[in-house]
Amino acid sequence: MNEKLCRMIHRGSEIKLNVRPIFVDFTHDYVYEGPCRFGKGDSLTPEYDKMVNGEIYKGFLAVTKANMPDFVNLLEPVRVKQYSDDWRMHEDDMQKMLINHDEADLILWTSSGRDLQVIIEFARRSKKPIAFYNEVMFALSCDVAALRARNLEVYPFYDWDKSKNILKALQVRKILQNTRALVINRFATDSSPISAQDGFLSLEKATETFGTHFSVQNVHEFLDQLTNREADANPTMPGRIQQNINDEDMIEINQITDELMDGAVECDMDREYVVNSVKAYYLTKKLLAHSDCNAFTAPCPDMCSTRRLNQEKCTLCLTHSLLEEEGIPSACEADFSILLSKVILQNLAGKASYMGNTAWLRIVDGKLTAPDFSAVTEEEFEKVKDIPNLAVTLHSVANRKLKGYDKPLEEYALRSFAFSGWGATIRYDFSKDMDAPVTLLRINPTCDKLLVVSGKVKGQFGYQRQNCSTAVLYQVKDVKDMYEKTFDFGSHMALVYGDYTEDLKLLGEILGLEVITA
Repeated sequence: MNEKLCRMIHRGSEIKLNVRPIFVDFTHDYVYEGPCRFGKGDSLTPEYDKMVNGEIYKGFLAVTKANMPDFVNLLEPVRVKQYSDDWRMHEDDMQKMLINHDEADLILWTSSGRDLQVIIEFARRSKKPIAFYNEVMFALSCDVAALRARNLEVYPFYDWDKSKNILKALQVRKILQNTRALVINRFATDSSPISAQDGFLSLEKATETFGTHFSVQNVHEFLDQLTNREADANPTMPGRIQQNINDEDMIEINQITDELMDGAVECDMDREYVVNSVKAYYLTKKLLAHSDCNAFTAPCPDMCSTRRLNQEKCTLCLTHSLLEEEGIPSACEADFSILLSKVILQNLAGKASYMGNTAWLRIVDGKLTAPDFSAVTEEEFEKVKDIPNLAVTLHSVANRKLKGYDKPLEEYALRSFAFSGWGATIRYDFSKDMDAPVTLLRINPTCDKLLVVSGKVKGQFGYQRQNCSTAVLYQVKDVKDMYEKTFDFGSHMALVYGDYTEDLKLLGEILGLEVITA
């Protein structure tokens, strides 16, 4: 893929959390003892306080640098030295702490003494999240409680392992706020009357809750640009320059096609049909770069009913799969809930995600009674028929980076979506990952709850078939309970390898969402 084009798409993984350390010195003005001042000799002098302050400050910077994850950008620290036992805040100190304040996402605060009135005033003015670091744990409780009572966002950093999880959750929140989704739609902007009717009721609510923005393009404008012709010759936008596929693009499209077909362990498709689907992927990349977007979704049924996908002999399955491999969240059926769930999971895990219709795999007396799988083979079913509490998630958008963006490409097959041979899809054999932990996520239609499901892979259906039949089977604690909980959320679930239940609980708390687990 054209390097310039790739650089123009700002992936979530490139977004760092900017952390500003602030340290407040506390110095006694006089030599004295009292109910909260203990010591003797030189240890009661202001000079001694200043020396101790310097050592605490150096230790604070050292431990901060040693424990910051690579997704954190540590900003220049600020140190103020005028606070003393006259308990007077200095406005020049306050202004010093607020300089270049917009660049910080989080303030990491500590001090050498009783600075609570300073931090309360600072927090009120700055409106930034505050993290307290303090080895004196009863002081930490005091500071955190005081800010929370004033409805100010604050986090206690008393354990660096947990603190890193908090930092990660805050980074994911920032990524959500910096996600701009390219939406291909036909009937409406908020939700399609055909695709993903269990999705968000309002994109305004999604933007209010998550900070994500949406850029909408008409389905016919999108499909017109698949044709290699003059950039201003599209029938839906006559005379307006568009991002049409061109001769230069076709060179790369053919290269990508050859690599996909040569790399597949099985390929059941004619080359011309693979080219058609790669063109859709390539066009989507051009449009993402052109519109400054970094996530994608389109309404499969709405597009299908135009008959233009049949005319173009392509689907967007391969587009979703290849974008996922590049760290660009991409969801079927204009499902905004899944799109944002993918943003969350991919950036928490550093892995590509899968998605699909999700249900209880109901087996009665050794027979599969629901859902109705025409794609399951006798051999596939025989391997799982005695395993209790099985759930299933199926679609046709598997990818080769489920184990991690930093891992080698997994083995895959290339098969058609349509029985007539067109619509390239990547097929993945989930059964080779037996007992691997997985986490599934969905946001409810009103954007105030998360459903988090954890399980272990137990098999697959549909690897050899067409259509939305690539199914991952996984065992959960209580599948009937899990299935009933989907009634408040919807059918599609986003899935990632690994157990991220606790991370999602923490993220839900930070986002102000109720977390339902299964």
